[in-house]
Amino acid sequence: YRNIAGLDVEFEVVSGGGSIETHYTKTDSRGMAGARWQLGSQTGTQVVRVRVGKADGSVFLTLSFSANCFLPD
Repeated sequence: YRNIAGLDVEFEVVSGGGSIETHYTKTDSRGMAGARWQLGSQTGTQVVRVRVGKADGSVFLTLSFSANCFLPD
């Protein structure tokens, strides 16, 4: 494992609605990046996709995160 600073990171809501506070950022000196995800009002699975890119524009890594949203009875 090694830290890679300065990689481009893109966050995108792909299903279920909601919003991302920061759509584009770069990894910090520890190789980390983050964004706040507010879930949408739709019940069911909600998904955010994260793409990490190299300086040449190619995609280095793609991740998906999901959350299940439900309304209490």
